[in-house]
Amino acid sequence: MMSSAEDVSRRLCLLLDSTGHSRYMVKQRRLLYRNISLLLKATNGKRSIVSGSKGDGISRQFDGDFDLLVVFQHYTCTHDVYSSQAVSGETNVFTIHISHFGYCTLELTRRGKYLCHAIEDSLVVYNGTHFLSSRMFNAANMMMMHIGEVKQTGPAQTVTYGPLIAVDNVPTLTCDCQHILLKWTSRPRKYDWPPLSLRQTISHMNGNLVAKGMKGSETEHLEWRYCFNEIESLILESLNDTQTKLYMMLKIINRDVIQKHVFSVSSFILKNIVFWLAETFEQHMFRPETLFTWIVRSLLLLKRAVELNYLPYYMIPERNLLPEKVKEFERLPLIQTLSDILKSGPGVFYTCDSIKRYDCLNLKELKLLRQKFKVIELGLLSSQYGDTFLNEHEIDPETDEQYKHNVNYLNEQLRSGWPTSIQKKIAECKDYEEISRLLLK
Repeated sequence: MMSSAEDVSRRLCLLLDSTGHSRYMVKQRRLLYRNISLLLKATNGKRSIVSGSKGDGISRQFDGDFDLLVVFQHYTCTHDVYSSQAVSGETNVFTIHISHFGYCTLELTRRGKYLCHAIEDSLVVYNGTHFLSSRMFNAANMMMMHIGEVKQTGPAQTVTYGPLIAVDNVPTLTCDCQHILLKWTSRPRKYDWPPLSLRQTISHMNGNLVAKGMKGSETEHLEWRYCFNEIESLILESLNDTQTKLYMMLKIINRDVIQKHVFSVSSFILKNIVFWLAETFEQHMFRPETLFTWIVRSLLLLKRAVELNYLPYYMIPERNLLPEKVKEFERLPLIQTLSDILKSGPGVFYTCDSIKRYDCLNLKELKLLRQKFKVIELGLLSSQYGDTFLNEHEIDPETDEQYKHNVNYLNEQLRSGWPTSIQKKIAECKDYEEISRLLLK
């Protein structure tokens, strides 16, 4: 067992850096998926954006689902019916009516030139005028999915391809929400986080609406929920390395410990906890040697939130996330599990498979492991998406020639195709570590 919280913290940072979670790898994934979002061509009036942990660069290639924000391009939503006059006549316009904090209904204000069957089929008459039904919209989109195994997961249509790949397609409409963003930007902050320059940029951005009503609401079948995926990605990118690793460690503890005892806490809840901590405390307090302390503080905050059944949404604090994400019968088991984790102290990390698997390695072995993880993931990503995302500034020709040789060799092997026996073994793998061990042999 480590001798101090600082020792534990530094060791965790080293293990994360060595297993594909370094700041460099996070940056490479962000660049890659941002480029993919720009290159994805709009089809049938819809544009796709890589979001979630993949788009944020947090998740390795075979970790978790692949989230796509599917934006209907010829539609916009606005709070001001008069502002629709400034919108192109080809665009369909809905007027937003707030129903609850973070939720709204959409009244059809004007039809444009291009119409979508899923949206047209989801219009219903309510109080004498046409509204867009979120429930019917989800059903219409499900009927349009003809590939893979499809199921509805909240506002997402989850398509599964084989044992490893699942894609969450989240249909969205663009919305004008300056009043929400200006309120978020101007609220009192003791410290300058997110930085003022980023807050000013965000105040001029748009949000999105997803087809999900507030549970128990009289108009739940009509309601849409605000989401700020692109904005939250920018906020996440402004976290320092220790704060990013804090988010990673919370996700690991959630997956390897909490999920085995009760259920999986959503990454959205964990991300909001990190955001609130980052805004509340000075940035210099988040250092590699304090990571363990912040993990404990985050788990205490999560436990307290579950006890109170209250956690404010970072973008719209009036919206309580807990009732939406944690069912009443799940609260007590979750509180008990969090209490047990906190009592175990650093011992909790030895129950995390992705930590204890590599904790026995020395510094030299971890350095080699870090290089191999780079080779594997950059090679696999390059084989799928091209090698334009490779950052040449990271490679020093005088010291990293072997690394360059390994990456190029692996890319050549991947492009020429793996032997059928290897492809079959990869398909049978359950997680990224299994694939890594297979390719490292």
